[in-house]
Amino acid sequence: MSETEGGPADAVSTPAYSSPAKSLGDPGITPLSPSHIAKDSDANDAVEQSFLVVVAIDFGTTSSGYAYSFSKEPECIHVMRRWEGGDPGVSNQKTPTTILLTPERKFHSFGYAARDFYHDLDPNESKHWLYFEKFKMKLHTTGNLTMETDLTAANGKKVKALEIFAYALQFFKEQALKELSDQAGSEFENSEVRWVITVPAIWKQPAKQFMRQAAYKAGMATPENPEQLIIALEPEAASIYCRKLRLHQMIDLSSKAPVNGYNASDTVGAGFTQGTSSTNRLEI
Repeated sequence: MSETEGGPADAVSTPAYSSPAKSLGDPGITPLSPSHIAKDSDANDAVEQSFLVVVAIDFGTTSSGYAYSFSKEPECIHVMRRWEGGDPGVSNQKTPTTILLTPERKFHSFGYAARDFYHDLDPNESKHWLYFEKFKMKLHTTGNLTMETDLTAANGKKVKALEIFAYALQFFKEQALKELSDQAGSEFENSEVRWVITVPAIWKQPAKQFMRQAAYKAGMATPENPEQLIIALEPEAASIYCRKLRLHQMIDLSSKAPVNGYNASDTVGAGFTQGTSSTNRLEI
């Protein structure tokens, strides 16, 4: 990864930058509801046409992954190719949200590669490597989150959280661009991609803005071109996806018999309910 030898792409300053959000009074989040898209479609036509593909990254607490669709076929969604490594017999459509830095604090690997390499190290040698896992929710649990907030590695050493998140996002950026280039048969440029990063609805504004700054640092977009990056609420994105489902793809959960005392409908989380409520409010 050429950009990681001296840290993730160019560093960004700490002041908060505005995003292309035009409603909800939220400067760091771009609403994705159909009502919002309909209202702003004319204003965004020029922006939309400049991107050949949209890549959405699901940056999860435990696992992460991405999917993409080309502007000419927006409803034809391609999920990233499967990852090498992982546990035998388990589908590797996502990779663990783990990251490994060398003793010199340079990026080494992400996901299964990071987990497996770190666990295979000699115990004495592993003390010098910086291994991070399940660090996403640090952005939510830290009361006074700033661009100087630290994350603690498995060996107890601290690294700026902004650096870790930027390394992770840069990893996905490079993986996605490589896959797109392989599929297209020619080099795919970052300027041709619109990036979407999903975040939990419970995240407060500082956490959302932090993720945007990390994406800028990873080289996905710039403060001068914020429209290239959308920070989207997870439940709202899920709600829109469900609206796009065709009737034959729907499953009537009420007809399913309970298994071990649980009904299939019981597994619907509060996040989805929250997303449905949010979408309904936006349409009022």
